[in-house]
Amino acid sequence: MMLPLATPRTWVVGEVVTAALMNAEVRDQMNALRNAEEIILKPSDEPLTSSTTMQNDNHLLASLAANALYKLTAHIAVTGSASGDFKMAWTLPSGATAPSRFCRGPSVSTTGSTADSTLTRLSFVSGGHAVQVNYGVFNTSDPAFVEEILYIDTAATAGTAQLTWAQNASSATATTVVAGSFIECRRIG
Repeated sequence: MMLPLATPRTWVVGEVVTAALMNAEVRDQMNALRNAEEIILKPSDEPLTSSTTMQNDNHLLASLAANALYKLTAHIAVTGSASGDFKMAWTLPSGATAPSRFCRGPSVSTTGSTADSTLTRLSFVSGGHAVQVNYGVFNTSDPAFVEEILYIDTAATAGTAQLTWAQNASSATATTVVAGSFIECRRIG
């Protein structure tokens, strides 16, 4: 597995340090570290009413390089009606796979926002980035928290990892992915 950082230079006694050498060792390595992780913050609420049809999230998507390995972590806050709830999945570039997907959030039957009800669902979805996972929503004022971790292996095609979501059951009360939700995407290979 090759990381985006270069192997550090081995300096030789008496070697003249030049701007080009320092740029390669300091600036370029720091840029590789900084660019290895992308954090995408949702700037505004996104509501969906009376629809169980999966839609692309307007903000929560990350660019992926070809032939690379990523760890994507999603931190999603959702409000709405407990009768509507929430479901989500992911789209990936052509040929990409997510052999591991860890899902944590309230169960569909959860109706309260107490601490013991916010971690009632913990599952592992093998190879299932496109599998719709259902989560409970408390109400319109107390966000439910969903966390998912995916390990994504891209193939020869670069592209986008994007959150898709909808109401689990159609409800006239909007299900809303709340501003401040975010994804972290780190290249790990």
